[in-house]
Amino acid sequence: MINRKGKRVVVSLYLPLILVILILGLAPSSAASEEEPITLTGLVLDFETRQPIDNATVTVWEGYFLVAKEYTNDLGIFTTQVPGGHNYRIYIYSENLSTLGWDYLPAFEEVLSPTGSVNLTVELRPGASVIIGNDIEFLDLTSSVTTYTWEVRDPESGETLDIGGYRPVYGTAEEVQNRFLDLNASYLIVPAEILFDIRVNASVIVGGKPITRSFVIDKPGHLNLSKGELIHLDVRKYSLQYNLGLIEEKINEVEERLDEMDRLGFYLFKEKGDFAAVSGMVDRARFDLLRGAYVDSFTELKRAYFAITDLFNDLVSMFRSAATSVFVLIFFLAFTSTAITFLLFEKSLYKVAASGGLTALVHIVLHEIYPGAAYVSAETFFLSSAIAWCVSLFTTIVVPHFMKGRGVGGRTPLRNILVPIFSLAKRSLTRRRLRFILTLSSVTIIVMSFVALTSFTMGYGLIMRRISGQSIPVDGVLIRAPQTKSRWEESTFTPLEATAIDWLQKQSEVEVVAPKAESQPSLVSLATLEGKPIYGVIGILPSAEAQILGLDKIVIEGDYLPDGEEDVILISEDLKEELGIEVNATLRLRNRMVRVVGIYGDEELKKFKDLDGTSIIPNKQIYLSPPEEPPRIQKIPAETKETVICNLELALEIPGVSLSRIDAMLREGESVNDFAERAALERNYNAWASSDEGLHVAMLGTKFQGKGLPLVVPWGIVVLNVVITMFNALYERRREIHILSSVGLNPAHISGIFIAEAAAIGLIGGGMGYLLGLGTYKAMAFLGITLEVRQKVSALWSLGALAIAMTAVIIGAVSAIKGSVIITPSLLRRWRIEKREEIGEPIEMTLPISVPSGEIDDFMDYVVRILRGYEDDPVSRTERIRVWREDTEEKSTRGIRFIYRTVGGAFASFSANRLIAEKMEGERVYTVRMYSFGDRKWVHETGSLVRLIIMRWSTRK
Repeated sequence: MINRKGKRVVVSLYLPLILVILILGLAPSSAASEEEPITLTGLVLDFETRQPIDNATVTVWEGYFLVAKEYTNDLGIFTTQVPGGHNYRIYIYSENLSTLGWDYLPAFEEVLSPTGSVNLTVELRPGASVIIGNDIEFLDLTSSVTTYTWEVRDPESGETLDIGGYRPVYGTAEEVQNRFLDLNASYLIVPAEILFDIRVNASVIVGGKPITRSFVIDKPGHLNLSKGELIHLDVRKYSLQYNLGLIEEKINEVEERLDEMDRLGFYLFKEKGDFAAVSGMVDRARFDLLRGAYVDSFTELKRAYFAITDLFNDLVSMFRSAATSVFVLIFFLAFTSTAITFLLFEKSLYKVAASGGLTALVHIVLHEIYPGAAYVSAETFFLSSAIAWCVSLFTTIVVPHFMKGRGVGGRTPLRNILVPIFSLAKRSLTRRRLRFILTLSSVTIIVMSFVALTSFTMGYGLIMRRISGQSIPVDGVLIRAPQTKSRWEESTFTPLEATAIDWLQKQSEVEVVAPKAESQPSLVSLATLEGKPIYGVIGILPSAEAQILGLDKIVIEGDYLPDGEEDVILISEDLKEELGIEVNATLRLRNRMVRVVGIYGDEELKKFKDLDGTSIIPNKQIYLSPPEEPPRIQKIPAETKETVICNLELALEIPGVSLSRIDAMLREGESVNDFAERAALERNYNAWASSDEGLHVAMLGTKFQGKGLPLVVPWGIVVLNVVITMFNALYERRREIHILSSVGLNPAHISGIFIAEAAAIGLIGGGMGYLLGLGTYKAMAFLGITLEVRQKVSALWSLGALAIAMTAVIIGAVSAIKGSVIITPSLLRRWRIEKREEIGEPIEMTLPISVPSGEIDDFMDYVVRILRGYEDDPVSRTERIRVWREDTEEKSTRGIRFIYRTVGGAFASFSANRLIAEKMEGERVYTVRMYSFGDRKWVHETGSLVRLIIMRWSTRK
């Protein structure tokens, strides 16, 4: 017997188990009730007449899956069964085929988790249809718009219409009605007899980020259609209106900046001319829009967009450069002023006083004529002027006292005599005052002309250039994607998107479109054909390729590829022989079986050219590096026996194959050059145009724009004048040069005097010329003189002006020095081999130079570089140049091996040589010797060559 307490324990143990069994027993019946079919019944009526609508379509959706589809009977009633317990979206719509558009606006009902029969009464309101054609295009985007929505809105509130729960939103996005109504993405069913407009929301992925643009399709009084009416709208008309608004915003922004910079004193005649040209383009685009020439209008707007963007960037650059360059110019002109006064005066007090006065005067002029001076306060400007003057005095008076160094190997460092060199150069200039003034005037004028009369800019826009005058029999355009920068840019091409094919097919000028898929270059084969490696795959639309290029003519056996049949290929004659097959043989290409329908000729394919004149054979990659060396990869055309030709669909299924180009043949009378320009402007394609006029290419890119380039001629004249002047100075000062040489100055020091003279002329002429050039802008603006140049406000142009001046005079000085032998008599005198060689022993020559330890690497690099320059000499050349070095505790050695020989002739002379520089432990300089094998006379010639190289290295120090 179990007592009460025991019963309670048993109940407490089994009660949870009993509850679990009951729950499990009830659960299946509950689930079964939810899955039991329920009946949806409804009556569909005309909203206006209250009459039933027969043959109306009723679709039931669960999410994006179609569950049921029924039609109403003569009484307008429908009945269907669906599983219970689910959420459903029900669409009811009807179309009268006797009218062009839809007669009723679809109705929408939502049923949430029904467990029993559902009865509906649905009223269909009057509707109409809108078809929106062509592509959405934006000025600032080149990617295709593939995601868009059309929102039918209340034009007063701007809210999307909601008619009985139905929201008329269409397009390609997720939550649109097209998929539920089985409509094209550009087909809209709209309410009839109701005012509405259409909001367009377009999204483009650029750089991995979505960019959204929105505009409205509407007309005066708004859109209003009658029942069953159908209208066609061209979206380009309304996107062009949006684009006009975009460019007008840019125009207003540029106009404001032009006005502001004009008030600050910038010379903007060129910029104002560019602005007027852009306004003209926009006016033409607006006129084309009004007359319905949407293609011409967009092309003109695109040109205007690039032009106004470039102009805006140029103005911003000028604005910023002027603000940041004013202080650089202050210091530049301070040094110029100090250089002038140091030439004019001897006493330090006079130098300092005159330098301060001239610097102040020059800076006052700069403050008045330079527009960047307006960005800083007068106090800051003149404080900077005082600091610049002090820095220039410190550099020219104090710094030279610290320019001393220890001599090495008996040689006096150049910096020790830098001040005496400039002192001698100054005295030479002041003694020959008239010649100095004339040369300085020439340099100043050419720098002023460079600053005021030239301009050089880089702009982004359409580039159209002729590649060759050779005409190809077919008039057509070849489209490629612009090449992107990558690590393998020498070996790869940028794949085209498939949308390029759709875009070309929609263009009214295009008659035939022939896309080509191609394998990317690879080190390994992309596939195998019966075990044979395949590196090149060409995928085409056969009939289109034959019509444009005549590719069918390369087939020498069998048939050309048929359209629409995927598993067929063409192979080369060589590959056919290696495989030992016949036409119509079935082979395995990767993991599928294909049939060889034809054989193409190897030579025929090699000679075949595309519209741009290039071969259609894909490339592959090969290693060129020997073992144990860094890899060097190069691309070469794949062999014909490694290349198969197939249909486009089959090629794109092979990994590593992508769309490489599209050929397009235009309709008769269309201009291939104009179409190529449009493809580049609208879609940022690289487009090659082939016609009787030759081969041209159109692309978007950075282009150079220069004005005043003929000034190169007078600049060259200045250089020649300086050369003549320096030659005269050399011959006038022969006695002086001999004296300097006799007191210990080496040729580098003597040459430095002439270079110092040239540098002084260049610095003063550059500074004065730049200041006069800036003043010329002011003078032209005051006198109303118009010159299409961009004002040089950047401090970099001051360096450019200095470079122009320095280059002119230094080229002249160096040319004169190099052409004279009077300053280097010791190095150019005759020499002979002193020691006689033993049989089998090399001829030893001690070279007249000692190289300091710190300069030995520079010396050896210089000798090697000059020797390599003789490797392609047509008369006598160097070969097999090798460099080595060895460092031990006793000595340090650097060496060069080379062969020097004559070229051509029945008996060539040659010498095998070792140039060795050695430094024993504890020494500070390297001694240089050369050991040579060969004919004694030719060894002498080799020694002369090496001595000449040593002389050049010495004089450049």
